[in-house]
Amino acid sequence: MAIDTSRSSPGRTAAVHWPALDALRGVAVIGVVAYHLGWISGGFLGVDLFFALSGFLITSLLVREQRDTGRIALGAFWSRRFRRLLPAVMALLVGVLAWTTWFGTPAEQAGARDGARWALPYLANWHDIVASRDYWAAATDGSVFAHLWSLAIEEQFYVLWPVVAWLALRRGDGERRLWVVSLAGAAASVVALVLLHDPDTPSRVYLGTDTRAAALLLGSAMALRPVRRSLAATAHAERRRLRRLAVGLGVALGASWWVAGDHLGVVLRGGLPAHSLAAALLVAVLAALSGTDPAPIDGGRTYAIRGTVRRGLEWVGHRSYGIYLWHWPVIVLAERRWSGAPAFVRDLGEIGLSLMLAAISYRLLEQPVRRRMGWARGPRAAWATVAVTAVSVVVVVLAPSGRGSIAGFDAASIGPPVTAASTVPPRGTAPTTSTVAAPPPHLVAPVPTPSATSTSTVPTSTVPTSTTVSPRRTLGEVLWAGDSVAADLAPALEAAFGAAGVGWIDGSGDGMRLGTTDDLDPRRIYTELFAVTRFRSIVWQWSFWDSTTPDDQVVAAVAWLRDEAIARGGTLVVVTPPPVRADLVDPALDRQIELVRDLAADGDGAVVVIDTVEVWGDAMSLDVDGDGVPDRKPDGVHVCPQGAARTAHWLVDRFASHFDDVDPQPVAAWATGSWTTDDRYDTPVGACVALG
Repeated sequence: MAIDTSRSSPGRTAAVHWPALDALRGVAVIGVVAYHLGWISGGFLGVDLFFALSGFLITSLLVREQRDTGRIALGAFWSRRFRRLLPAVMALLVGVLAWTTWFGTPAEQAGARDGARWALPYLANWHDIVASRDYWAAATDGSVFAHLWSLAIEEQFYVLWPVVAWLALRRGDGERRLWVVSLAGAAASVVALVLLHDPDTPSRVYLGTDTRAAALLLGSAMALRPVRRSLAATAHAERRRLRRLAVGLGVALGASWWVAGDHLGVVLRGGLPAHSLAAALLVAVLAALSGTDPAPIDGGRTYAIRGTVRRGLEWVGHRSYGIYLWHWPVIVLAERRWSGAPAFVRDLGEIGLSLMLAAISYRLLEQPVRRRMGWARGPRAAWATVAVTAVSVVVVVLAPSGRGSIAGFDAASIGPPVTAASTVPPRGTAPTTSTVAAPPPHLVAPVPTPSATSTSTVPTSTVPTSTTVSPRRTLGEVLWAGDSVAADLAPALEAAFGAAGVGWIDGSGDGMRLGTTDDLDPRRIYTELFAVTRFRSIVWQWSFWDSTTPDDQVVAAVAWLRDEAIARGGTLVVVTPPPVRADLVDPALDRQIELVRDLAADGDGAVVVIDTVEVWGDAMSLDVDGDGVPDRKPDGVHVCPQGAARTAHWLVDRFASHFDDVDPQPVAAWATGSWTTDDRYDTPVGACVALG
């Protein structure tokens, strides 16, 4: 996010400086900050403008050096880049890691350490891609270094592009040759974006160096002779026309920043390259309007919006690198701690703190090291860069991981269900109006009462015929099935049912829901598991994520599991999902539960459905009993050890009321084992830490 515009020094050409581009850099960082504060939906495109600026200015420096000295000193170029970029970002890493070590939560410590390890070698963007990280979710997920992906792309460009320029500019009409290379590279980047774009994983093309190089290369092309001379001639002959073009481009970019977040598909299917082209052209036009041969900073002409606004934007632009570095960690770390303040006051506080830290970094670190002045005169600038980098490496290695912070719980607190089963009807059935207390429900399939708002029935074509069997009184060895929700419950269930004399096989795993995706076919995996595993009954934990599966596929999959259990003389038990966060509720889930109840009612006991509303209630709560120990993870879907133990205790009791071979044991006999510190309860790190 920063370009070297330092004064000339012995042995190298003077750097050029366009004040209008300083102001434009200020606009870009304001857009990014506004996006992260939630003020505008498309402010993330400010990064694209940064890329175009970087390509233009770096290429201008390289061309000018070749023209003035007859060569490009790659070592000197990279040295200047390192002095410009490394001290500030390394100071950021050290400062934020130190703060999270002393004051951060385990989740913040883990996120900071992981992000810093990939920020150090400037590979954050590829780490996020390999980890399948969602950039737009990252804007709210609390990772303090999530924004450093863009610096990684720029640094990769700074390493590779000078070599390309050195090769292209060595002889002949080098600028035209480099211009062709720039355009060809930009075209290849756009093709890569189109070919690699997947609506299910849009972050791949947004974070990739290959798919984002177009903005950098288009900016580079605008700095080269074919474009530069054309714009310079236009600026001399038709300056007013060029000004109108600049205004039009600025308005177009501003409008896109305002609405782009609401049209992400359009942005990634062609809107992003169009934005890159407009941004690069705006940069070149403003540079042309500043003069046909920009002067060194020592006495350059100024062209920008006059008055306070211009000076303010230039001030922000000069400090844009520090503002970009500091604003996101400030937002992430302050958001939770200032949650009681009005939103506008909180936003102003975060902006003020970011500006203050950026100003300190600019005055005391960036400028002295970059310009070899003040305390960093002579070789001390280079030594400072080396020292702060070395300290950063040590701090990153020694920073706490945040792991192992799973909250313990008192086994005695795992008592009766949250809501008495006699007072809460299962989901998908009509509430009773009887005043006579109903007996506790046994583990049998309830016959659904038709809903007043639903006429759904089970499509007969999707329900395979099965052998009619008598109600089962022996459970036998159990295969536990389901996705990540089931996986979080598995350690407690294995401990509780093992103590009750039931063999328990964990067949759960991430993504093992009913529907088939491009990456995973659970039915194929379970078919392979069935062939090599000895079990009698299947207990399937329904998942909230299954609500996206078409109804007929849900019914067909449950019927398939039923027949697999019947073939072994066992039973299929379907456990409904725990309630999820209110904003995640999908009405399709209740409709599907009713369909499966219909299937259970037709199976003469082969399928039974029990509803977790008995243990969880009908609304998600992080802390069911208010003891400060979380029962659920903050994502509003998964469970923590205490919640898993609560479910296991309840489920064993329900099974014991129907199956002869289930012998419940006291909670203290199984709820204190090593399962409570299983890694899945620390994924993500800090998810099950004690509540404050």
